[in-house]
Amino acid sequence: MQQVTDFHWAGMVADQFKLFGRWNENNLNYAQLHPIRKAVSIGAEFDFSLLEKNFLLGAAYGINEPFDGSLKNENILEAFLRCQLNDWIYLSPHVQILNNAFGQADNYFLTAFRTQINF
Repeated sequence: MQQVTDFHWAGMVADQFKLFGRWNENNLNYAQLHPIRKAVSIGAEFDFSLLEKNFLLGAAYGINEPFDGSLKNENILEAFLRCQLNDWIYLSPHVQILNNAFGQADNYFLTAFRTQINF
């Protein structure tokens, strides 16, 4: 039995501008174990160069619908800036705002710093 129905889309709008989206729906048995019933997100990315470094500026918005109908939808807004240091290493600070986190009336402001190393 299929646990997850998933659809991804990404497309270049212009040379340096990309839009992307994702839709996901878990079947009821899977959603009971992983309490998200449905999720959707959309976003945009912009590639540019500055001081001989490649950058990617992005933003996304997502909604997670909980399995438990008594909980509220979780809303997520994210922004990030990724810098390619060399052929293998990327650094990116991220900012996220969560509204109704985990279906509760809690709101969070999160920051993170990601490192990606490609071999």
